[in-house]
Amino acid sequence: MPMKRLVLPLVVMVFLSGIFLSITNSFATPWYSQDPAIQPGVPDYTPSQESIDAGVVCGEVAAANVGSYFDSHGFPNLVPDGKTPDNLMQDLINYNVRSDPETGLKNYFKDKGYGNDKIKIKDLTPTWDNIIKELKAGELLILGFVWGGVLPRAHVVNVVGWDETPSKQLGFHDMNDPLNPNLRGNPPTNDYQYSSGNTDFYKIDVTNTGSFSFKYQETMVVNVNSLTSISPVPEPSTFILFLFGLIGIVGVKKIFS
Repeated sequence: MPMKRLVLPLVVMVFLSGIFLSITNSFATPWYSQDPAIQPGVPDYTPSQESIDAGVVCGEVAAANVGSYFDSHGFPNLVPDGKTPDNLMQDLINYNVRSDPETGLKNYFKDKGYGNDKIKIKDLTPTWDNIIKELKAGELLILGFVWGGVLPRAHVVNVVGWDETPSKQLGFHDMNDPLNPNLRGNPPTNDYQYSSGNTDFYKIDVTNTGSFSFKYQETMVVNVNSLTSISPVPEPSTFILFLFGLIGIVGVKKIFS
C-alpha cells in the first residue's frame, strides 16, 4: 500500500516537470536564433606580457578559453583553485595544443580526470555547414589557419558565432586586436567587419563545397586547415526520466485496475 501511494505523486511530479520545462523553453529564444548569433559564456582571454615571455601563443589562449568554459560548466578541476588564466595558459604549453589541439586537449583533460567518456574531442572538416551545426549543438570550436608566402604564419582562434547579414561572417575570440594596423592595414584591407562585445566578426568567402577563406592580415588570404570540436558527452538523464515515466504509468495502471 505505501508503494502505491508513492507512485502517483512521482508520476505527477515528472509530468509537471516536463510541462514546466516545455513552457520555459518555448518562451526562451535560443542564442543561435539571435542576430548576430554568439555562443554565451565562452571566455576571451588575453595573455599577460609575462605569459607571452614564457612562450604562450594563440594555441594556449584558445585552449585556455575552452578549459575555463568547461571548468565552469560542470567539469571542475580543469582550472585548479588558485590558478589564474595566465597560469592555465602557461600550463598548456606542455601539451602542444598550438600544433595539435585535439591531442593536446585530450591529454590535458585526461590528466585532470576527464577521459573520452566525459569530454569528446574530434577533428572536423572546416566548412561553413560544419561550424554552424556544431555551434548549434553547443560544441566549442577551435579553428586553425595559415597565411603568407615564403614565411607562412599560423594562427588559432575560437569560433563562437556567426552572422549572415549582409554576408556570411564568423565570430572569433582572438588574442590579437582586429584593429591593430599590422592586421587591419592602413587603409583597412582585411575582412574584419565589426566586434560585438569580445567577439570579432570576419567576412568569409564560401565555396560550393562549403570550404571558406578570408583575409586576416591586410590583403593576405588565409588557408583554413583545421577545425577541432570539443563537447561534453551527454549524461543519460533523458533516458532515466523516460524510464521513470514508464514505471509510473505501469504503477498507475495497477493502482486503478
